[in-house]
Amino acid sequence: MAVTFETFVDLAKANGEFATKVAQIARSGGEDYVRIVKQMTLGLVDQVKAIEPGSLPKIQTEGSVEALAEINKGREEAVAKTKAAFEELQDAWKGVLGQTANPQAGFEVFQGLLKPWFSVGAASTPAQPVKARAKAETATPPARA
Repeated sequence: MAVTFETFVDLAKANGEFATKVAQIARSGGEDYVRIVKQMTLGLVDQVKAIEPGSLPKIQTEGSVEALAEINKGREEAVAKTKAAFEELQDAWKGVLGQTANPQAGFEVFQGLLKPWFSVGAASTPAQPVKARAKAETATPPARA
């Protein structure tokens, strides 16, 4: 089977789905983190309000320890979800490129489709090192006799 534009589209779709899943994982984790930190902060504020002038504050840390454990649990869940999403991406790529007789050809087609986008705006002259180009632009032309 020849590698076609449809192959490129299927790979782009798999990448888009992966990006969406990772964004959802990050959003969900961020919301959980904000909720936990808000609870911790409100508990601490209540304790600070209860401090009487001239007395030593007695800050309770039980809620903080539980909150930190909950944050760690959320982090572990996010890592597991991200790993699963990446494995799905790998399976999708294997499925698409596995249909070709030569997976290297799939990469070459992908590279060929992207090459025009990366050459847009490239100078038509051969590349010069920045210092050499700057030196050439600031050099004064030779005097005419």
